[in-house]
This record gives sequence, structure tokens and C-alpha cells, in this order.
Amino acid sequence: MTPASEASMLQQVLGLPQPWHVVAVQEASGGTVLTVRIESRSPSRGLFGRRSQPPLRRQLRWEHLPLAGRRCQLVVGLREGETLPAAPWVGEHVDGYTRALNRWLVDALIAGATLEQLALLLGLPYADLWRFKFRLDQSKGEAVPAATAHAMPTPPTGARAALPGPHAPVWAELLHGRVPLEVRSLSLRLLLSKLQREARLHGDTDLHTHAATQLHQYFARNAAALGFEAAQVSTWHAPQPAHVAAPHRPPPTVAATPNSGLDAAVPDVSDPVWMALLHGQRDLEVRTFGLKLLLARLRAQIVQIRDDDARMIKLVELHRYFDRNRAHLGHEIGQLQRWRRH
Repeated sequence: MTPASEASMLQQVLGLPQPWHVVAVQEASGGTVLTVRIESRSPSRGLFGRRSQPPLRRQLRWEHLPLAGRRCQLVVGLREGETLPAAPWVGEHVDGYTRALNRWLVDALIAGATLEQLALLLGLPYADLWRFKFRLDQSKGEAVPAATAHAMPTPPTGARAALPGPHAPVWAELLHGRVPLEVRSLSLRLLLSKLQREARLHGDTDLHTHAATQLHQYFARNAAALGFEAAQVSTWHAPQPAHVAAPHRPPPTVAATPNSGLDAAVPDVSDPVWMALLHGQRDLEVRTFGLKLLLARLRAQIVQIRDDDARMIKLVELHRYFDRNRAHLGHEIGQLQRWRRH
């Protein structure tokens, strides 16, 4: 196949509309990675051929769905004044995954695929997939395509105002699957599936309380998009007598706020350095006896765990220990920071 015919075929496979077209196709890593470069094409002008193209202003790179058994990376060049369409071959952010791959990954995770299976199937680095899943688990919605909510009806304002409080029993009932919820939101389905699996893995009351609070916060932040689900939750909720009201217990901190000055020394919980430390892929010089015991216990447990969510619980436990004891772990935290820089 000639380069021109290959580019033409890829343009059809990707569904590129005019004026976007494939300008180059490159192979790397022994032919296992395909890099497709995409730019806009200026229309012909007059009898003297095409008008001169302005220089590229920036280049955006996204991982796309595999093509012919090979990883596919799209590099899109933008010129001054150009904007990208909301197409499957375009990503939501300046880097990461295209909308098509994003949606495919979310569907696979909901269906129960593990990160190891996805890494093997797609040939993607495990650390990249872990960060993707972690961002989804934080319920901020950036990684889930906005189109997932387009079919949901807008509820009346009263339904949104009737959302139960964070300590209402209905959130714990929902967490443990004791109430039926018809879910239309893809991102909520993923979050609920993840939290329910975690709840079955442990009996820690504090973690259950925190997970129930996460559910409430997600509903409160996305009230406009979750009207159908929120209306169901509101109908199940009944005011609880004051003498049996759940005590107010602030949720445990899983990851400190990135903007906090105190958090500057401790890497974010989504950083791959924690997974490397947990699996013993990095030799940490530990001077604190408590950390030695914790690290030995977690490493012994992690080799027996095959479930991604259970691994994340252990990873978060390690991060929380560093976060709570940062005043005494300066030597160890300094090593983590040096690993991140190299």
C-alpha cells in the first residue's frame, strides 16, 4: 500500500471531515505504535494552486482506539484561528485519550474489565490507565464525555431541592445496594459500581461513611444532570427522628487539596510513584519504624490481590499515612520527590 493510499484509508477509518486530513503516518516501537498526523487543508485558490498555509500554532496528541492491532496515537496540528470539532477522534483535553477511546474505556470498566486486562488488550501503560480510572473515581466528571447526559430529562427545580442531606440513611442504603436505582448517567453508574465493590471488600465504618458522603457530593455537584436519579433518591428518603440521626463525622481525607501549601511535599495520590513503591519497584530508605511495618504489610498483601479496587484501597492507605505523618517523614518524602523528577 502506497503512503497516499494508506493516508486516504486512515482518513476514512477515522471519519475525518473536511478540511481535516491525514498528512503523515509513522511507525515506531517495531511497528507496534502507529502515529497519525492530522492537519487542515486550505482550499484551492485561483489558477495558481493552493494558497500558502500559515504555520502551525500548536500540536495536540491523543491516544486513540487501536488500528489493525497496533496502538494508535493522533497528533493534530492547529493553526491560528482554527478550532477542533467535538468528534470521536478529538480528546476532551490537551492530552490523554480521544473521546472514542475514553468512552470505550468507561464501558469496559463498567462491564468489569480490570486495568491489567485493558493494558494487555490495548497495549497502554498501566500507570496511564490507573490515572484515568482514578480521575473517574474522584467523580469530577472530566474524563466522562459530556454526551452521556444528553438524553436525561431535566427535572423540576423542586426535585433538585429535595436532595437528602449527606448523613441521610438513604446514601448508606444505596451504597450497600439495598435500594434499587435506575441509572441513566454513565459516570454515576461507574462511580456507584466502584463504591459498592469497595464496600463489599471491607467492613470499616469510617470508609463506608466516607463513601456514602462521596455519593451525596456527586449528586449535589451534578444535580442538573442527575435529575432522573435524584428524584428516585428523594422518594426513598424519609426524615429520620433526631434521637437516631446519624452522628456528624467528617469524612476522612483521601487526598489533600492540591492548592494547599502543606500538600506541596507529598505527591498526589494519583502519581505512579505510589504504585511503584507499593510493588517494591523502588527502594525506599525508611527511617521510621511505623512506616517500615506498614510498607511490609501492604507489600505482602498486594501480591495476593488481583482486584483493581482493592489495590487502590491499599495505595490510598499508604498515601494517607504519608499525608498524616508528613512532619516525621521528610527523609522519605524527599526520596519520592526525587523519583518524580527522574
